[in-house]
Amino acid sequence: MSQLKAEVKQIEGLQLVGRTGSGFATVLDTSVEAGGLQQGPTPKEMLLVALAGCTAMDVISILQKMKEPLENLTVKVEAETNDTPQVRKEDHHHLCGQGERK
Repeated sequence: MSQLKAEVKQIEGLQLVGRTGSGFATVLDTSVEAGGLQQGPTPKEMLLVALAGCTAMDVISILQKMKEPLENLTVKVEAETNDTPQVRKEDHHHLCGQGERK
């Protein structure tokens, strides 16, 4: 079993930098109206990106093992949230890809 690590540090106001255990970094922020500088995605947006990325990697991996060709995979994730408290209410996943069966 492997252990994943992440760390988030405040840069200025609500702007943060997130670092992964593997050395990658990304700026997280929020809109100016919400008190941020709007210079990076929100943490919730990054959560959706991670969800779409995990879904895409699973689909690609499964199809590769099945020796099924796949090109141009796109995974879109949409979520509905309440404003207060900010909780995800519903997620929608849309997958689109191309391939030619043998």
